[in-house]
Amino acid sequence: ILTKSYGFFKKSHAQRDNFREMTDEFDIKYKLPKRFHKVRWLSRGQSVERLIELLVPFVAYLRSVDENFVKTFENFSTLFILFAVADLLVVLNVLSSRMQSTKWPFSNLSVFLDEAFDSINEMFVTPALDLSDPEQRAKYGGKYIKLLLGTIAKSENGSYYDDIRLNFDKSEDECQHRVMEIAIMLIMCIKDRFPDIEILEALCVFDPARLPDSLETIEKDNYGKEAMHVIFEHYGDVIGVETLAELMEQWIKLRKIVFCTYRNVDIFTFVRRFHHAFTHQATGAPDPKYTYMLLLLELCNIIVMANAHTERGFAHLNDIWTHQRGRLAVRTINDVMVTKFLGPTLGGENEALRALCISAARHWGTQRGPQICREPVVMHQPLPEFAEDSEICEDLEDEMLVGSSSSDEDEDPLGLETVIVDGDEYASDDSE
Repeated sequence: ILTKSYGFFKKSHAQRDNFREMTDEFDIKYKLPKRFHKVRWLSRGQSVERLIELLVPFVAYLRSVDENFVKTFENFSTLFILFAVADLLVVLNVLSSRMQSTKWPFSNLSVFLDEAFDSINEMFVTPALDLSDPEQRAKYGGKYIKLLLGTIAKSENGSYYDDIRLNFDKSEDECQHRVMEIAIMLIMCIKDRFPDIEILEALCVFDPARLPDSLETIEKDNYGKEAMHVIFEHYGDVIGVETLAELMEQWIKLRKIVFCTYRNVDIFTFVRRFHHAFTHQATGAPDPKYTYMLLLLELCNIIVMANAHTERGFAHLNDIWTHQRGRLAVRTINDVMVTKFLGPTLGGENEALRALCISAARHWGTQRGPQICREPVVMHQPLPEFAEDSEICEDLEDEMLVGSSSSDEDEDPLGLETVIVDGDEYASDDSE
């Protein structure tokens, strides 16, 4: 439904103009259905919400374009699931947005997931288990489902805003039970995406923000024992601990230090400070009293629960692979992205590197013959004179391809004589 709705206006100006007139008739701000991308998490929810926002004028427009597609929106079950999916995607978008932050402690993962699960259960699972109770039925659904059911209830002829006459192919109870199955399946899928939640929850015992309020609770023998048992099963061989008793011995010493000294800091600061305090600065050897604890804290520091670097990678790829680049090998893209991520900037203290790059650009330019750009650029001003090397990188653009036939660097600092733009040659001096 989303793909086809977007496809009506993708390449047709006439369709967009006709739809603009339809939105004006319904006094709705002109917008178009959004395209959703499989790899862009937030686009699904945004696409569904936009379609619901434009549903009435869109269906009215479809009656003159595609009558068969109109019948899809006249089925009550289809609309019910569409609006329910919008509510579910609102919850998933909140979860995704939290995980896209630059840096957040892994101890928050269970909190994020529990809040998402609670929201889904409160909307579609718990009320659906007892629909005979009017109070539970009133709690059913989120913003969009309540909008759909409330609008239909106000209508005299069982339609949506008096413009979409509905065909009640399934009852409301049947649709609610179907959505409940979808919600339960969604929760199970999310849990499958985080199979290590048990070990992550156990490592949260090191988070100062999770400590109890009293020292008496900290000093109890069973505090943190269950978490240490899980950690021992997962990482006992990795850190070289032979028995759970050895691990508990170091944990009992550590937990009191954390409560008394590091209680008001986040987990990343605690790991950094504790490692600095109990590691020999000259040799790097850990304090024998906290050998296993230091190794476990290193694991806490390694686990990164944010995907900001991944999203930044997509942004760099979009900057590199534009519509003006006809062919790029995978290896070339990889090399350019590695340079963008890990390479130094060409300014400040890197003047020597900047000069080297300019020299490489000069050499590259002299090896190419004159080229005509695929997308001609109209020159409104005379081409500037390249007087200094510092201006070279700023003045050369992708739309302007440069050719060379001279090797005399005294006459032309770039070794380039002409610039061919839109089939016309321009000299690289003051004249046009």
